[in-house]
Amino acid sequence: MGGLTPDEHMEDTLLRWNRLNDRGLTISKSSSPQKTNYIQTTVVRTMTGLRRKDKEIKDKTEIEAVLREATVGRLGTSRDDTPYVVPVSYVYDNGKIIIHGAKQGKKMEDIAANPRVCFEVDTSEIITSDDPCNYSYRYKSVIANGTAKILEDPHEKLAGLRLLTEKYAPGKGPELTEEHLKKNRNLNVVEITIHEMVGKKSPA
Repeated sequence: MGGLTPDEHMEDTLLRWNRLNDRGLTISKSSSPQKTNYIQTTVVRTMTGLRRKDKEIKDKTEIEAVLREATVGRLGTSRDDTPYVVPVSYVYDNGKIIIHGAKQGKKMEDIAANPRVCFEVDTSEIITSDDPCNYSYRYKSVIANGTAKILEDPHEKLAGLRLLTEKYAPGKGPELTEEHLKKNRNLNVVEITIHEMVGKKSPA
């Protein structure tokens, strides 16, 4: 606290709060680990959301339906200030996204170095017309930000692989066993915990 008493710290916090509000920022509050009566402050930029509010999918159920329906996802990672995007097979389950891949490779190296990731999916179809200028696109898309974790526990890995298999080969998921894991030791299973997501569709 830099030598401040709890009352002085509170006064300083309120002053900073007012300055940040004037700048369009917000402060998140949490209890101190020492359980004293002052407030720890963290500056958090207010999310602006979609520019086209008329195209935003506001129903979480509809957003989750897009995540379940799409067959290909695009994983975005970043390491050393260099972004990287790769298409992946995936499955969405209760706020989490499961992907898999070889232990070696840029995707896993990036996740190990920086677990903060972005994930995008979409479904679409072309709307045709006699007039080429009237061609259009009907789509739904979801972008999610989250934290990726390479699963180490064999039971968690097997559960994730069963979910993935069941999506792409219905009825086959339960057939996977720990023996399959032993035969594929070079395989990583990654669980992405979603922190925020937004959906968009057109026509709205």
